[in-house]
Amino acid sequence: GRAATAELKTRIRTRLAELRAALDADADAVAALRESADPLVAHVARTTRDPRHDALWLALAIESLDQAPIHTIHAFCQRVLAEHAFESGAPFLSELAPDESALVLGVAQDFWRNEIAAATPLWALWLARTGVTPAALAADIAFFARRPYARVIGPERYDAAAVAEFEAAHAAARALWFAQRGELAALYCAIWKQANWCESRPRVMDALLAPEVGFPEDPAKISPIVQFTRAKLGANPPEHPFVDAAERLWVSIPSARTALAERHAAMRVRLAAVARETLPLRKRERGLVGYGDVVIDLCRALRSSRGAALASALRSRYPAALLDEFQDTDPLQAEIFERIYGGTAAAVYLVGDPKQAIYGFRGADVHAYIDARARAATQRTLLTNRRSIPAQVSAVNAVFAGADPFLTPDIEFTACAPGPQPQAPILIERDWPAPFTVWFMPPEAGKSVNKGE
Repeated sequence: GRAATAELKTRIRTRLAELRAALDADADAVAALRESADPLVAHVARTTRDPRHDALWLALAIESLDQAPIHTIHAFCQRVLAEHAFESGAPFLSELAPDESALVLGVAQDFWRNEIAAATPLWALWLARTGVTPAALAADIAFFARRPYARVIGPERYDAAAVAEFEAAHAAARALWFAQRGELAALYCAIWKQANWCESRPRVMDALLAPEVGFPEDPAKISPIVQFTRAKLGANPPEHPFVDAAERLWVSIPSARTALAERHAAMRVRLAAVARETLPLRKRERGLVGYGDVVIDLCRALRSSRGAALASALRSRYPAALLDEFQDTDPLQAEIFERIYGGTAAAVYLVGDPKQAIYGFRGADVHAYIDARARAATQRTLLTNRRSIPAQVSAVNAVFAGADPFLTPDIEFTACAPGPQPQAPILIERDWPAPFTVWFMPPEAGKSVNKGE
């Protein structure tokens, strides 16, 4: 954001000042800098033909730096849309909304109310059990909004007959069980001949059948129920209607769970479609645009019949471009710069590290970086790490030295060397820490560890 932009400007200003001071010296001092440990200073000292003249140019660059267009991608898009409103078709008056959470929550609440109003008791119970709340739906909408380029796919329908079969099986088993519970408990106990089962198994059936609205629990959590079915009662099961009712209920649970999960997935597909239509409309009604909207609007403008003229105007305004942290880009952002500069002789530099793209910053897609890198005329790799102590550089090199360390041939690891400058020692509690420590978090039984835990 603004802080990162300000930091970059400060670093550029400092670097330019260092170069100006190096060149604004006598000839012998400049000649001595040809062997400088600073590679940029050494390069400038070797290539300059008129040090004093070049120093004046650098002084002018320092004075003009505040006019340099250094932007985040979103600020760049917003500026282009404002300066080229006719070519882009963007509204003249719009306010950037850095926080869209209230609007997103409003869309989620409306969707949730409509879903609950039309829900059957079982579907409402499923939504409650699986944590579908307005806040959860808002999180889904925010996730989709950060990825406007993504196509949300999923089942379009679910097996309603499987759900209806479970509901009917639950109702039938429930009626029989509670009408004849004592008789059934004694009947089964005589077959099982295990005292602890005679106590525990009926209680499990009580818990499953007590609610008027049944819920297809995970079979692993209610496995004792299978002991009531015909398949588990031996060669001569008792002739009682509940035996078949229990069998029917047990068999119906997996299909019902699958069907309800499919309905849940279909609901999320509908949510994405509704949000992508409703959220932009509500922002337009309020004269607002979000960070993602300015990227979408500029990309749409460059795709339009006026896109070629707009791209030509932008190349004239920005004849060269350096795109930093390019691993954090997404396909729409990459498309913007491809449409502006692609197929031209303009100087465009993409700086990024795909290994950092695991964070998916604001919906970034590492494949957008990989595709752009493949189109680049030249590739360069930084082979010196000037920020880490030598031991840490060596440790990282060792950890990722194996074949295909990132499980894809498109992201390779290149070992680097530590910088020549001395590094201050790192002391923790008066001791030298290990340069690289791996922490292993064993998951709980049957439960994976999520990123947010």
